[in-house]
Amino acid sequence: MKDRFIKKVRNMNEKDYMLINFGEEKATLDKGLMIKIKKTYSDAIKYAKEKSKGTKCWLCHKECTSFCNSHSIPRFILEKIAESGDLENIFTSDNSELDNWMSKSGIRNTLTFNLICRDCDSKYFQDIEDDTKICDLFSEEQLNKLTIKILLNYWYTKLLDANLEIPNPKTKEDINLNAMFSFQKEMALYDIFECTEELNEHLDAANKKTTIKYIKIIDIIIDKEINFACNCEYIPLFDIYGNEVINDLTNSKKKGSRFGFIYIVAYPINKSKSHVAMFYRRKYSQYDKIRKQFENIETIDDQLKTISNILLMHNDKFVLKPRILEKKSNYIDIITYGTFGLGTSLEYKNTLEKIKKENINLFEL
Repeated sequence: MKDRFIKKVRNMNEKDYMLINFGEEKATLDKGLMIKIKKTYSDAIKYAKEKSKGTKCWLCHKECTSFCNSHSIPRFILEKIAESGDLENIFTSDNSELDNWMSKSGIRNTLTFNLICRDCDSKYFQDIEDDTKICDLFSEEQLNKLTIKILLNYWYTKLLDANLEIPNPKTKEDINLNAMFSFQKEMALYDIFECTEELNEHLDAANKKTTIKYIKIIDIIIDKEINFACNCEYIPLFDIYGNEVINDLTNSKKKGSRFGFIYIVAYPINKSKSHVAMFYRRKYSQYDKIRKQFENIETIDDQLKTISNILLMHNDKFVLKPRILEKKSNYIDIITYGTFGLGTSLEYKNTLEKIKKENINLFEL
């Protein structure tokens, strides 16, 4: 997304503003202009946050004037990989996609959303936010709670996208940014609609009004401590090898239908163990192909490597121990592709080759 965002914003002076190229060769960007764009973008995020404030908690539906700063990845997990309270993540604390390179942030502002009250934040997710609760394989009730938290964070991120705006634009850069925000808003509104229905169905299941069945692609306790953490969603365009189309996002006939997500969770437990899970809702049977491909991968290590590839290529929300990637010079080139950089089977396969060449595996860092 960042690559295309820069292209849209960049419609200025060629001499002053060189396009950042995240391919084989990196162009440079005028520092002063970059600072200016980041400042303007930061102001737009603040405006979006103010505009996005709700009035009721998503979970208990009670009136709320001060929402909890909820962490998508549980705070106790973040504390396991933080150093002096710091983490590295691809997304900034405001969930923006412009600042998509590695940045350091404190635990307090890492991957947060503001949709539920403090009481719900402390009680609702108790069965998935305790060391003793994540040491065993996940139950369906736990998968449901994990999914709800992932969807809440996704919904909030899209709400910010929908409300991004520079009020009273004064410069050409402001106008260009607002034009991009307008394009982004259209996509975000569709994502919000789809996510709202999915989220409500999961909340009904949590309240025993209905039942949701999940298919586990993998759910294991591995005998190593990982130096990253994630709980995120992704919509695969292709199978894990880039051969077969799984979701045709360009098919106009599919407009209005839900594609559904695959969810990935990776939590360090202690110095010698971590929990890794990947699952999807049974109704989204198109993902059976990916599950069968995983079943045919001979070793656990190779399955984990495949999950690492997915996280890297789809630019999902994960955090790492600080400085863990200092020796991986081309890491940023790979993670900034994202879904929009993997639009064809060839692009997907080329990115897989880059990851293989650089020998980057999140589970081996």
